[in-house]
Amino acid sequence: VPVTLASVDSVVAAAREAVPNSILLNILFPESAFTGPNQFLVVVAGDTPLTGRLIRPILVNANTGRMTETREMPWYVKTLFVSQPLHFGDYGGLPLKVIWALLNIATIVVLLSGLYLWLKKRNGSRAGANGRSKATF
Repeated sequence: VPVTLASVDSVVAAAREAVPNSILLNILFPESAFTGPNQFLVVVAGDTPLTGRLIRPILVNANTGRMTETREMPWYVKTLFVSQPLHFGDYGGLPLKVIWALLNIATIVVLLSGLYLWLKKRNGSRAGANGRSKATF
């Protein structure tokens, strides 16, 4: 474990220099669950609506306060992060949410009308079968 840690200001400055035009999300200190004994982990995201969904880790040396390494997420992780708003309905705002609500209501109506018709046919065929059996005897 380093005897003296770099200041948080120098760690943030190193992260901003490594990835400009980003928003700071989190700083993890040395010896946390995701860092080693001699490094800070700075997590940043982009500053546009699309890149704001993509996180990027930056390792900063705990002694010197200089950036050690940064990597972009793999393509499949980027795909998951970018598609997350589609699952939660963040794209399109209120108009898209209203459209989805109307489509859900239409689906429920179709389901309930199908169940009604199926139950009506089932009860009608039982009554018809009982009526025919009486007529033949």
